[in-house]
Amino acid sequence: MKIHFNKIISYLLTGILGILGFSSCVGDEPDEYGTPTVDYVYKGKVTDEKDVPIQGIQVAADLKDPNDASIKKDTIYTDANGEFQKKITGLYTVKSATIKFSDVDGKQNGSFQDATITTEDLVKTKKRNGWYLGEFTFTANQKLKKK
Repeated sequence: MKIHFNKIISYLLTGILGILGFSSCVGDEPDEYGTPTVDYVYKGKVTDEKDVPIQGIQVAADLKDPNDASIKKDTIYTDANGEFQKKITGLYTVKSATIKFSDVDGKQNGSFQDATITTEDLVKTKKRNGWYLGEFTFTANQKLKKK
């Protein structure tokens, strides 16, 4: 009877530990051990035709893999100096970025036409270290025309 009871406990504990192990693997955080990660930064400055910074411009980035498939989309806004910067950590390879600039605040800072940039100009800004593959930066400065 004792051997039968130990088998049941063994199977039960194996099942519980298996479920707990799989549930701890779910999430967006990169694994610290054994999973290569890379940082991608897109940054720049948005000005009008007279080089005056524009605040509140929506900057929507679409990062694409080597097969031109969209792998990450993100949106931020320019600050008071017309600058924007976003860092994305991932487990994927980015080949290019399509960045769209849109004036979404109405006439608050003037009305500007939308613009789009596609760039493959990645600059390595941090070196590789173990599983960390480094940091790559896209710089996208844009002048917007008034409507």
